[in-house]
Amino acid sequence: MPIVVKSKFVEEDILNENGEKIGTIKFNPNDSSIMKALAEIISNLTEKIKEMDQYGEVDLPKLERTSTVEEFEAASEELEKMSKILKTEYEAVDSSIKELERILGKETIDCFTGGTHDIEALIPLIEFITPYIQQNRIEKVSKYVKNSSDVME
Repeated sequence: MPIVVKSKFVEEDILNENGEKIGTIKFNPNDSSIMKALAEIISNLTEKIKEMDQYGEVDLPKLERTSTVEEFEAASEELEKMSKILKTEYEAVDSSIKELERILGKETIDCFTGGTHDIEALIPLIEFITPYIQQNRIEKVSKYVKNSSDVME
């Protein structure tokens, strides 16, 4: 007797701005690793933003041939601060993209980012999958909670 598998996968085409298909996204909203990954990404980004905020404003002075040694030293300190901020940002974005690649596939993520480290390019992706994940969690939790509408809002 054959085993019948009921697919819970959501599958949608990914289109570019000209309406041309550039890929497909396929995921199972019942997969707990997606929710875990999204939670970890948000937590990591929040932590890194706080870390970058500790550096405060960066004031890069304009240097010219007539600038003094003190002006060069001051600029060097600000450049070092800027370097640390950019490194922190890169690490946060890189780890977020790698985690999304792990759960959704590199090909899917590349459709959105084009292989770049642009976290904002992934917002449409996150906005697309989030309602599916939320609905799945509400359905799962509703078995155990009196008012399941409070879950993940």
